[in-house]
Amino acid sequence: MHPIRALKQKPDRFILVFMLPLVLLACIGLYGLLSGTAPDTILPSTDGNWDLQGYDLADGTVQLTGEISCIPDTLLTPEEYATRESEAILLDDAFPEQYGTSRLLITLPDDGWYTFSRTSIDYATKLYVNGELLEEIGVVADHEDTARPNIGRITFTAKAEGGVVELVQQSSNFVHRSGGYHGGWL
Repeated sequence: MHPIRALKQKPDRFILVFMLPLVLLACIGLYGLLSGTAPDTILPSTDGNWDLQGYDLADGTVQLTGEISCIPDTLLTPEEYATRESEAILLDDAFPEQYGTSRLLITLPDDGWYTFSRTSIDYATKLYVNGELLEEIGVVADHEDTARPNIGRITFTAKAEGGVVELVQQSSNFVHRSGGYHGGWL
C-alpha cells in the first residue's frame, strides 16, 4: 500500500509520525531561545560609559543600554573619533540619524578576555574593537546610493586593554526612518 494512502486511513498515525516530532522540536527551540538570551543584568550607561568591574561575568550576562557617545552625520575611524571627541554628544542608544559613528567605553577587570554579542546595527555596520577593524556588515556610507544594507549577528571576544574595551561603530541606515540601536550589547 502507498504510504500516503496508509496515512489517510490512519490519521492518528500521521499525528504520531509527523506532527509529534515537529511539536517537540518547536518546544525545544522555544525553550532554547527563552533560556539562552535573557541577560542577568541590564546596565544603563553613565555619561556614555559602562563600568562592569563589580559584576560577576563568569556566570552571567550584562546587557549594555542607555546613552551613547556619538558624532552624527560623519563616519570616523577610532583615531579620527579621538581627535574630534569634543564634537561628541550623548544620545539614547536609538540613533536618530541615517549615518554616524558611536563609541562605547566599557570598563572591566584588568586584562581579562570578554565575549560580546548582538545583532548588527540596522542596516550597515563597521565595527572597530580596541582600535582594530573587526567586522563589516553591508557597506556603510554617507549616501543611500553607495550604502548597501545588510544585517547579521556579531559575536567576538576582546581583551580589556588597561581595563577598557573600546567599541567604535560606524553605521548607516537608509532603509528605515531611524538609524538603529548602537547599544544593547550583551
